[in-house]
Formats: sequence, structure tokens, C-alpha cells
Amino acid sequence: MFEYFGVEMTTTAHWWNGKRAEFERAEVFVRFNPAGGRYEVQVTVAGQNRLVECLARERADNLATLLTAGPGWVRLKGPGLHDPAAPALSQQAIPVGSG
Repeated sequence: MFEYFGVEMTTTAHWWNGKRAEFERAEVFVRFNPAGGRYEVQVTVAGQNRLVECLARERADNLATLLTAGPGWVRLKGPGLHDPAAPALSQQAIPVGSG
């Protein structure tokens, strides 16, 4: 669970652009609020955050797909990610488009 302004959110997906330097690093998270039934997409670029609320999982997933369409993005799977469609794996990077 991830707590944001006192609201518990479940992270369902997480992507990373593969850059380690703080000024180049970018991440995209899809989170779900079980109490409110809403999804949100968080984009972090060079330490700056933007949030977009989505009423449906499909819209959140579509937005995340658009944001991670460029080269170098990997979807992280593993502990702490609660995506029922993803197999339980140890933390590993999976290149986007390979699974």
C-alpha cells in the first residue's frame, strides 16, 4: 500500500525509463484507491510529480501506455505491485512490449 495525503493507494503498475541520473530519471505509476474506487496515474520526471485521476482502470492503463511509448521504458514487476494480471515475480525489469 502507498499512502498519499492520508489516502491508501495500491500500486498496480510501475514503469521506469531506465535512466539512473536524477535529472534524467522518469517513472510512471498506476495506483488504485480501493475506498474511492478511482485510479490515478503519477508521472515523475526529474523529481517533479504530476497526478491524473481516472475513473476507470482502462483509462489509467491507456494513459500509462501513451506515456511509456518511447524507447528504453521497462515495466517493473514484483513485490509491492498488486496487479492481478501479473504473475508474482521477484523485482525485475521487463522491457515494454515483451510481456
